[in-house]
Amino acid sequence: MKKRSSQFALVIAAMATVGSVYGWSTTAAILVVSTVWSAKEAASVFGILAAGIGAGVVVSGVLLPALGYAKIVAAGLITWGLALLVFSQFGFSRGSRTPLIMMAILAGAGVGVAYLALVSFSRTLFAKPTVISGLIGPLGFAAGAAIISLAQANRPSIDTVAHVSRAFGIGAVALGIVVLFFLAEPSASNTVVGRTRARDLLPDLLYFWVLLSLNVVPGMAILAIAVPWFRNTRSWSLGEAALALSAALFSLPIGQTVWGIVANRFGDRAAFFLMFSVRGLGFAAASFWPQSVWPWSLSFVCLACHGGGFGLLPRMVAKSRLRSDSRLLGLVLSGWGFGGVIGVAAILPAVNDSLFQKGYAVIAALMAIGVLLSVKYPAFRQSPQRQCADAQEA
Repeated sequence: MKKRSSQFALVIAAMATVGSVYGWSTTAAILVVSTVWSAKEAASVFGILAAGIGAGVVVSGVLLPALGYAKIVAAGLITWGLALLVFSQFGFSRGSRTPLIMMAILAGAGVGVAYLALVSFSRTLFAKPTVISGLIGPLGFAAGAAIISLAQANRPSIDTVAHVSRAFGIGAVALGIVVLFFLAEPSASNTVVGRTRARDLLPDLLYFWVLLSLNVVPGMAILAIAVPWFRNTRSWSLGEAALALSAALFSLPIGQTVWGIVANRFGDRAAFFLMFSVRGLGFAAASFWPQSVWPWSLSFVCLACHGGGFGLLPRMVAKSRLRSDSRLLGLVLSGWGFGGVIGVAAILPAVNDSLFQKGYAVIAALMAIGVLLSVKYPAFRQSPQRQCADAQEA
């Protein structure tokens, strides 16, 4: 029990460290006030980070069976930490655009590499899935993003951003070294799958990839612009806007819990249908009446659905013929990056103009596609192992 508790603490700390990426909009808002960054430039970096995350989860899924959890988590943490150190030293002065893009992609890749390995490892800590085991990811991301946002907003300046990023960078590198030596290495049998033709798996893989891509669009869009968006629509100080973002971030674990209950009661299709419908209606209303938008409420709802989708997708993938193969799960989660880029691109004009209707309409249209995709939820054949397990439970 004591050993499992220490492993649990390591996973939470690692999740919070890489989850600090979700606090970028506070960083972006301070950069705009303190330096020559424009609001669009600062917010667009989050889209680049998202692209890196999508690439990172694919790399993590491929390497995990061969290298194991500890090495992959450590590699992701150290990559993220070194990227933060470079940002704190050179990146925030903006400088040349090409090195900045490369560093942002590398930073996001570190987050993605660590995330997939941490999610896979957290399942090994419990004999059966529990509420706590499922909440490790969203709780870690909410805590890490809230901590870095509030720390930067306490005394908003370019120096504070650099100091906080440096502290997180050093912490990430140090934690990566600790993980490398102290994270227990359980059996990686859950990363191995039976021989199945790739062509047979393609429909499952494509469906889940599109579903996740659409699901993350609104949440990643909001995370890119949250703080300046709050300030443009409400007479809030930067500190108040950062506090509002920190509060909204905890809808990630809340949403995962609530939507998990809905899925258990009414099925995965109903859960995704409702998640897409709620956000579609919210952004449709925003496109028609942008002056009446409630930014914080819409953020809370979108991030709750964001967390709900991340909670349900791995379970749905495991039930399908894709099973728990880390390589295939990594391919599915690469939609995180694609959806993030699309969401940021759609919402970017709203950084300066909160009444910008086109971006809201684009996201509403994408949510309508998600609704249709949920209605057409296919009855995928389960893997033989899953069928056997279901028969035994029955």
